[in-house]
Amino acid sequence: MLSTTLSIITLSAEHKKYRDDIARMLQRIQTAWYEQQRINQQELSSLLLELSRFHSACHERIVERCLIPTLRVASSLADSLIAQLDMISDASEAILKSLKQLSSPSTTQAQEAAANPDIHTAMETYCVQMQKRLDLEEKELLPLTLHVLTKEEDWFSIATQLLKRADTNHQSPPVTTSYLPPMPSYSPDRGW
Repeated sequence: MLSTTLSIITLSAEHKKYRDDIARMLQRIQTAWYEQQRINQQELSSLLLELSRFHSACHERIVERCLIPTLRVASSLADSLIAQLDMISDASEAILKSLKQLSSPSTTQAQEAAANPDIHTAMETYCVQMQKRLDLEEKELLPLTLHVLTKEEDWFSIATQLLKRADTNHQSPPVTTSYLPPMPSYSPDRGW
C-alpha cells in the first residue's frame, strides 16, 4: 500500500511539473508572437532549444521509464492507449525536426523563417500535442494503471525504480534547473 501511495504521489508531482512547463512554453510562444507579430531569430533559437530539451526530458519521465514498461508486462489492456501516446510523441518529434530544419543557421531563409506564421503555428501545435499527451496520461493511463496493477509487487517494483532514480539524482547535479530562460522584457525606449 505504501509503495502504491509513494508511486502515485511521485507520478502526480512530476506530471504537474511537466504540465506547468509546457503551459509556460506555450504562453511564451504566444506572447512573443502576438506582441511582435514575429519571433526574432535569437528568440526562435531559444524557443526551439527549450522545446527540444523538454521533449528529451519527457522521455526520461517516470511514466516513460517505469510505468509504461511495467504496464506492458502486466497486461495488454493498455496497448492501444500506449500506442496512441507513442503516436502523439512521434508527431511532436516530427514537428520539432521540421522546425529545426527551417531555422537552422545553414538555411538561407532563417531570418524569414522567424517571421513565418507557420513557425509560430508549428510551435503552438507541438505544445498542444504534448498537452494532449499529458491529458491522456492523467485521464486514461493513470486510472487504467490503478485498475491493471493490482499486485503490491508491481507497485513495489515501480517504487524501487523511483527510489533508485531519486538516489541517482542526488548524486549528480541536474543538467538544467529550468527549461525556460527569462522572458525578454519590452521597453518603449529600447524595444525588445
